[in-house]
Amino acid sequence: MPAFRGDADCKRLTGYLQNNGAIIMSMRTKIQVQVLGVSTPKVQSEICILLLGECDGSRHVPVVIGNQEAYAIVSAMEVPAVKRTLVHDLFIKLTTHYHINLREVYIYRFQEDVFLAEVHFEHLEELFTSTVRVSDAIALALRGGCPIYTEESILTTDTTVTVKTSKPFHELTLPELQEMLQLSVSKEMYEQAALIRDEISRRQSAQTSNDSFIF
Repeated sequence: MPAFRGDADCKRLTGYLQNNGAIIMSMRTKIQVQVLGVSTPKVQSEICILLLGECDGSRHVPVVIGNQEAYAIVSAMEVPAVKRTLVHDLFIKLTTHYHINLREVYIYRFQEDVFLAEVHFEHLEELFTSTVRVSDAIALALRGGCPIYTEESILTTDTTVTVKTSKPFHELTLPELQEMLQLSVSKEMYEQAALIRDEISRRQSAQTSNDSFIF
């Protein structure tokens, strides 16, 4: 890589990155993973766990997703009792019709409690990339039959989401918890939503136990 000195060489730097960007991207170490399954809780919940596993190893990556995202993935792995056509199915039909090839899915970063993923396409020998939610990327990969890759750094990173709140859950009222739960789900902060759900369930169970002693 040539040396760049000062603002005068900005154009040279831009040109170098444009000409060599594909080479730089290909130097990143990619590790192929596969979907091991989607676990759903025994009680009614909006939280599910997508488990990805290393194809040539034993390491795993848990990804917290919502119920709708889980259905989109599970329905691509097995035929559900009632088959619904999802937007992912329509997307695959369109790409197939217009001869757009899904080359791979790449989960390349875990940042601020969110997985970042790319879907790589090819059309008429032209390559292009789209950034999507990791759940959508997996749902497309399963339907399109393309490989799924991730980074070594993700396989060795603790992907547990840290809850960021101004005060502990036990100090919040039940309406405040329910409002926070809806907000967390809408922002796809499913780890936080799971913790809030557990606190709500604990309080409701305690209330039910107390009511049973009232005659």
